Amino acid sequence: MISKLRSLLILLMAFAVFPCQSQALELARNLPTSARDMEYYYQHKHPESLPGMLKAFDKSKRFARGELRLITAAFLAEIIKQQPELGGKFLDLAKDMSPEAQRMFIWAAHLSGRENVKQAMQKLPVSQEKALQLQLTHSPAPLERWDIYSGSAVVHMYWGAFFANASFRYLDSMIDAVLLHARLRSQGLVQDPRYKGAMEVAASLYEMTPRHPIVRQRLEQRSRSLSGPERDILQIILKH
Repeated sequence: MISKLRSLLILLMAFAVFPCQSQALELARNLPTSARDMEYYYQHKHPESLPGMLKAFDKSKRFARGELRLITAAFLAEIIKQQPELGGKFLDLAKDMSPEAQRMFIWAAHLSGRENVKQAMQKLPVSQEKALQLQLTHSPAPLERWDIYSGSAVVHMYWGAFFANASFRYLDSMIDAVLLHARLRSQGLVQDPRYKGAMEVAASLYEMTPRHPIVRQRLEQRSRSLSGPERDILQIILKH
């Protein structure tokens, strides 16, 4: 009987955390084919594939969408952090790409925090756009300073950064947000301003975990030290 009640509770929690398919569909719309290409990069680490991948994104006009620009910028920022010597190559590549792609490169340089790369990207014509400069001025760097609870766009940027090198730094931040959601829900604190954003993070992990063994392994590792609602919510994600 206790086992049945526990199963029912977990099932109810699953519907509470993931009330419908809309969140998964939203993730699918905002992390389309480009996400699969970025996933390939972290799994195989072929820097020589980057120019072709970015040109393909540009040709299909993905950078015309602001959110996809930011996802890719977060991805490239992590690569620049690890290999700042690529800044010059990215500048040469950007010169022959669309204005939307050039804005993405400038965002990547900004998020990387590498001053030499940021200065290099100032040579691009779009760098002088007042709207772009205003956005950059009011946007923190690095990405870890962005509020993960503020909406799906930031969550997707965390995934973009993760795709660069499978860093637990971003994955653990997302898992921590899911655990916060479990605590807030168990305490009835659904009016907490972080609640909705944490639920969006949970929905994204629910959608992405089946596709990423390294994510599954990290969730399993984290869940072993947890109990109660926190462990339950990770088990829901793992059983998906």
